[in-house]
Amino acid sequence: MVGGMRFFLIFFCLLASTQEAFAQMLDYSDPTSHQQRVVPKRQYNNGSARAENNGRMVKGKSSKYTGNSDYDLDIGIEGGYRTSQLKWNIGGDGVSVPNILSELEWENVNGYEVKPSIEYTRKTGSFKGINVQASVNKSITTSGKNQDSDYAGNNRTAEFSRSNNTSEAGHSEGFSASIGYAFNFSGNRKQNVARFTALVGYAMQNQKFVMRDGFQTIPATGAFPNLVSSYDMELSMPFVGADFYSQFADVHSIKLNTKIYRGTFNGTGHWNLRTDFAQPDSFTQEADGYGLIFGAKYGWNFYPDLKLTLATNLNYFKAKSGTDIVYFADGSTGESNFREVRFLSTDYLAGLNYSF
Repeated sequence: MVGGMRFFLIFFCLLASTQEAFAQMLDYSDPTSHQQRVVPKRQYNNGSARAENNGRMVKGKSSKYTGNSDYDLDIGIEGGYRTSQLKWNIGGDGVSVPNILSELEWENVNGYEVKPSIEYTRKTGSFKGINVQASVNKSITTSGKNQDSDYAGNNRTAEFSRSNNTSEAGHSEGFSASIGYAFNFSGNRKQNVARFTALVGYAMQNQKFVMRDGFQTIPATGAFPNLVSSYDMELSMPFVGADFYSQFADVHSIKLNTKIYRGTFNGTGHWNLRTDFAQPDSFTQEADGYGLIFGAKYGWNFYPDLKLTLATNLNYFKAKSGTDIVYFADGSTGESNFREVRFLSTDYLAGLNYSF
């Protein structure tokens, strides 16, 4: 009997202690305990969870990246080196006219580029996962070379004319815009450790290629004056693609992107020394083809929300079986087969990125 009374006495003491503990946990009059319950802990890059001072960092402790709990907004500016190549040819049926009649090529067309960009990703709410990106680019050409060849036989045989010229002027400009959905592989709203984004969009790239300092190689007559011809290309690129972004080792990140597109190439030639051609537009060309855009970017958060970036981007396009229309000085026109065009551009950029 005495042992049973002792058991119940101990039981009631434990019950009373438990009830008191629960009462303290549910006491909203205690602002300290209330704040610890209702304020979510904020995750920072160093892995520590902090919930003090309404989710802000505890005084005396630092973080490399603060971020925003509802969205990622990054604005960047990059600049650097750009190089491009363009090659196209026209021809006939291979019987009455050689299958490759004339071929133009620009190589090592180099210059300097600037590229601002913006990217927004929603992380909460009804539009969670929506990703929007946009960028523009502008470059100035400082060096390059050109070759213009004409053939009397099929498959680039019986070359009867060749000029090798410089291409030390010109420019290029373009833009890209996309919308997509981001799949976040991190359980942390504040910091995206790994993210895959599927996207669709539209891009356009224009470039002016010039021909200067004419030099006739075949026949070997040497330099000739007054060459100021040019060729303007326009490449429209509706695309589908994907981005992969990963942040690692606290302050480092990498972003890879790939886009494929079915593009339309348009070219306009201004051949100033051809008196039998109309001026200023001597001929136009058009062809549809396929292309690939690939990019890689490394980032280093050297200051909260501020990132140093190193990036490279490649754009390759190829098309066959287009149309070439020549405009003659007497007002008549002629049409031939725009057999093939290939375009390649690569840039190497460094920049700064700010995260809001």
